[in-house]
Amino acid sequence: MPALDDGQRRHAKYYVTVIDKVERLYLEGGLAIDSALRIFDIERPNIERGYTWAKANLNRDSEATSLSVQYVIEGKNILGLRLQASALIQWLEAGLLASIALESPQNEEDCHTALGLAFARLGETRKAIQHHDASLSIAKKLGDTKGEAIALGNLGSAFENLGQYKRALGLHLEALKLDRKLGDLRGESNRLSNLGLAYLDLGECGKAVEYLERALVISRKIGDRRAESADLANLGLVHAERGEAAKAIDYHREALSIAQLANDKNGESSDWGNLGAAQTRLGNLDEAMRCYEQSIVIARETGNRQLEATQLGNMGAACAELGQFERALDLIEQSLPILREIGDREGEGNQLGNCGEVNARLGRSEQAREFFLASLKIFEEIESPGAGVIQKNLAELAAKQ
Repeated sequence: MPALDDGQRRHAKYYVTVIDKVERLYLEGGLAIDSALRIFDIERPNIERGYTWAKANLNRDSEATSLSVQYVIEGKNILGLRLQASALIQWLEAGLLASIALESPQNEEDCHTALGLAFARLGETRKAIQHHDASLSIAKKLGDTKGEAIALGNLGSAFENLGQYKRALGLHLEALKLDRKLGDLRGESNRLSNLGLAYLDLGECGKAVEYLERALVISRKIGDRRAESADLANLGLVHAERGEAAKAIDYHREALSIAQLANDKNGESSDWGNLGAAQTRLGNLDEAMRCYEQSIVIARETGNRQLEATQLGNMGAACAELGQFERALDLIEQSLPILREIGDREGEGNQLGNCGEVNARLGRSEQAREFFLASLKIFEEIESPGAGVIQKNLAELAAKQ
């Protein structure tokens, strides 16, 4: 038995070096990203086996405790791309416990940051805030100004998700001051982009464009192609909100082109989805369907279940605009098992609401009401602003009866 344990230990120690090499390759960007993802996919069973041994022995072996941290810290970007949020949370929670046991506050801070982002992906905003608050507290104690700026920015995004837009703006501005103090151009670009999105949520499209264009200038200056693509995509969303669908399409096409050159598959899938939404606004529904189909194909290729579910729902909404209501329901209902499997409660609430809207258009009032109530229950539990929209839908449904 000891020999077997020694073999498992050696396996875990070796594969933490593998995930570190894969992470470094991923961070090189460009074509190296595809190579990194391919290596991770091949080695994933071995990496998971090494991590599982470390986690199982976390409380009784100091080396296993250390490895539990190393796996999640040294592979944070690649794990974030390849693991579903619910699985990632399990890895990170083990890493957090190990960091506390090892009295390593920097790693503890990093685990809290990653956990906050993972819970945000699932729509668990209050849990996200708890972890970002913890990260902020540790950063201040350590004098980690960069970590403090990151935590403030993440808190801003979290409160934005709760509909507390003014509070979000204050947090983003506070983070921006710290980034400028540090001379951190990448951080400054991120914060300007976040401010642009916050103003978009407030309906202040002029200010949204102003901040996003400033972010875009910096992204191009530092040569961050992924950030440049994201800034262009966000500008497309603002112009779509303004009713300028043709201009939005130009931005989304440019964003897509850059994502393809940078081999950013998640960005590419999102950009196809954004193009689908813009084409829907223009009434080019056949083209919109083609864009959504391409988005779903890429999401499935990369194993991004959350993006797949989102685009299935968006494609369903486009079908509803075409008057293809039964197909719309079929596509939206395909998204629901995926969202439940990965634990994305906000996404589930959105798609239940979409099912309600399609049933209402079909004159199926009782079914629509059931879907709306199920959606409302989730939104109220996670404190989503979407609850207000569903309450309005229920009121309109009741008025028609």
